[in-house]
Amino acid sequence: MAGSRGTGRKRAATGRGAGKSRRINTREMDLEAALKASAEEAARADKLESVRAKEAKARREARKRVRSEGLHVVTPATLAGEMASATGRFRLYYMRQMGLILEHVVPTWMHVLSPAEVDIARKFVTGLTSPAQRLFVRLYLRKGPWFTLNACMQYSELVLPPPADDGLVDALAVQAAVEAAGAELEDAGFALKDFAGEASVDELIGARSRVELEAFVVEALGAGPSLARSEKRAGLEAMVRREAHARDLLVAHRSQPEWVIRLAPEVTAVFDLCQFLFQLRDARDRDAMTSLTLMAMRQARFAHLPLEPLPTSVPVRGRSAVVMDDDGKARSASGASAARAIFPTRHALDAFMALQASVASVDGAKTMTPDLAALVEASQLWLEAHAGRFARKHSGPPPFALRYTAGWQHARLLTYGTRVLEREGRYRDAVAALRLLLSLNGLCVHRRGEWWERLATDLVHLKRPQEALDAAVAGLAERWVVFGHRFALQKRVASLAKPPLVYSAARLASVRAHFEELAEPSTRTIVGELVGGGAGWSGRNVWAAGPTSDVPGAHVSVEQVALDWYAAKLGYVGRHDEGTLLRLVFVLVLYDALFASVDGVFVTAAQDAPLDTRDAHFYARRADVIEAALEQVSRLGGEELGAHLAVAYAAHEGKCVRGAAWESVSVDEVVGFGRAARGPALASLLRAMAKHRGRALSAR
Repeated sequence: MAGSRGTGRKRAATGRGAGKSRRINTREMDLEAALKASAEEAARADKLESVRAKEAKARREARKRVRSEGLHVVTPATLAGEMASATGRFRLYYMRQMGLILEHVVPTWMHVLSPAEVDIARKFVTGLTSPAQRLFVRLYLRKGPWFTLNACMQYSELVLPPPADDGLVDALAVQAAVEAAGAELEDAGFALKDFAGEASVDELIGARSRVELEAFVVEALGAGPSLARSEKRAGLEAMVRREAHARDLLVAHRSQPEWVIRLAPEVTAVFDLCQFLFQLRDARDRDAMTSLTLMAMRQARFAHLPLEPLPTSVPVRGRSAVVMDDDGKARSASGASAARAIFPTRHALDAFMALQASVASVDGAKTMTPDLAALVEASQLWLEAHAGRFARKHSGPPPFALRYTAGWQHARLLTYGTRVLEREGRYRDAVAALRLLLSLNGLCVHRRGEWWERLATDLVHLKRPQEALDAAVAGLAERWVVFGHRFALQKRVASLAKPPLVYSAARLASVRAHFEELAEPSTRTIVGELVGGGAGWSGRNVWAAGPTSDVPGAHVSVEQVALDWYAAKLGYVGRHDEGTLLRLVFVLVLYDALFASVDGVFVTAAQDAPLDTRDAHFYARRADVIEAALEQVSRLGGEELGAHLAVAYAAHEGKCVRGAAWESVSVDEVVGFGRAARGPALASLLRAMAKHRGRALSAR
């Protein structure tokens, strides 16, 4: 017994000792975690301070650079008159396009353009003769590293010497021709190079056309590459660099001698900047530049940038009136002051442009590469460093002007980075980023619904349902959470608001009171034959057309199968449309509201939409004009509405207005839609679209 008792006491002592040891270990672990968290917090504070210091240094350097560059030697008014007089002589469509850009941008944005940049623009307009100007624009539009002079000869309007019998162009003769026209090559921004001498593979690739590069690849590999059109140039260049035989063919193809020409990079950068400032849309925006080119060819019109003579004064845009000269050129009476609200300093413009390029490079990224991780961390640090500025009600420029700030671009970049974090299952990091984004006031408000929905979803993945429920309820309380995001959050609340996650009955009732309900749609079942799909069909499912189709058995989309069925069974006539027709109808009915007198929403004469199209107050700023147009529409029957839309189509056809895809929707389709929709239903639909920040104007 004694032995047993002793053993028991020993075991008890061992148990007490183990418990004490565990408590000590726990305290040590807690202390270690606290020290680690403190070190991480200190390191993050140092990073934030570094971000602020770098920004302050950049601002000081920008001010120093402005002082060193000196003052402009001409006033905006003098420059505007000088450029209008010179560009009025341009006749070729691409010359008119460039003339329009420079004539409107340089005087309006002189406060952010350096004297050297203004001098480059002036030199193009007034310092070059017509042949040199035409060569200049052709080289700029090509956007290539080098352009062979042989290819220059394809443009009949370029006054260059004819090629020799062997098909080569004498570079000295070209230089003499351009100099004889009144400009030195180097001074005008041109650069000549003889590829008979030293030339890198990249330079040789840049001087070859896409067709020539493809021929090298085919000869080297025995087959042509399968590349999408948008990726073809880059893909071919990569193949030529990779395949030794293709590189040998590239070098062997070089003529002896072969002279090439290009614009100096600093000159190209100035014209890229002017192109962006002309429409406040990215120079890589194909839709924007297509509209501009069509207008220069007199095949399209901007709402307030006419090419034909108009009355002396046309009052538009509130305080910003567009005044017409005798030659019909538009002048913005207060464009410069509105421009200062967008980019008050060159530092603000440079920061925006640099971030815009970074955002474009990460949009659609699938994996967290080191470069993307660095960009995401930099944006997160910047937003944390400036969180106090955006946590309170914004008192600076108008909210819609924030999209042209560095903060807006950082928020976009962090949004794209968060999507990649979620793809990789890094939900804790994604939650931290989303909470930061949601703490900001005024930045990317149109994305807040997406942020709330993803925050709730990520918290569910982390097994934190109570926090997910709280996030969903908080998202529903915000007035700019609309469309699918609101319904997704409602669904999340309905699935989580049950035991053990208990809200009080009163609170749950108040949340449900703000739910938006949709009527249950009717359904029809259509049976078809799937004949193909997947990678071999460009990722699409392909169906066999039914017996009611014009071509039975043909390969069609699933949408066409449905259209054929409705036409055969119910006599309906329709089209597969993902919003194109409805956006055009929105423009036709509310055109006057889009271009109503609202302060600050038009900065340049070439805008195809007001700056606040996706702002929370888009509807409120022009409610009287919108309601007047919708009241008129609501009183119309089917036939009357069709006729009303036909008149509007004829009045505005061809105008460059965002959302109006004239080439995709015919007047007959618009009229047919009006007859089917009828006035009251269409008025309600357009009112909802206008209230939700004018999102009807954008497919994205």
